[in-house]
Amino acid sequence: MTKPSNRPPAGPQSSGKRDTASNVVRLQTKGPEISNGQRALWTFLGATLVAPFLAAVVIFLASLVFGFVLGRGPSSLLALDPAGKLAWSATKAVETYVWCAIPAGISGAIAAGVVTTTGKLHWLAAASIAAIVASAVAALSGGMLATHITPIAFIAATVAIVLQLLLRRARILT
Repeated sequence: MTKPSNRPPAGPQSSGKRDTASNVVRLQTKGPEISNGQRALWTFLGATLVAPFLAAVVIFLASLVFGFVLGRGPSSLLALDPAGKLAWSATKAVETYVWCAIPAGISGAIAAGVVTTTGKLHWLAAASIAAIVASAVAALSGGMLATHITPIAFIAATVAIVLQLLLRRARILT
């Protein structure tokens, strides 16, 4: 039989007492502070990679709702069978992802500049930057995009707010 040791147990415990749950949570959430440059980099990456994906998901779901549930949309959509409607929605989602690359890059660069100087990005600033840039690019492109500036600006602002919330949730932005 072994004798019990008088030494305190190993680990984050102090004076033989166990840590409470609040101390464990405090230890887990405290991490190294990141610089404003790193915050700006992650903001730019989120804006150029995540935001177009979120916009494509919005367009995909909206086209499915309009095509399948409401039975509304362009005649090219309504004339298709269900598999064709799904393919049409997927095509529009991919087109959205590709088209969003330029405005997302410009918006990400502007937002990264704001984050570099302040370390923060307010949700209203994120929405304004995205809506203005998306509207400007849509207007400059002419054609069909120029006739849909309002929904494009709304989707861009909504996606920017969601992205800002995701970056805050990940503790990248303060």
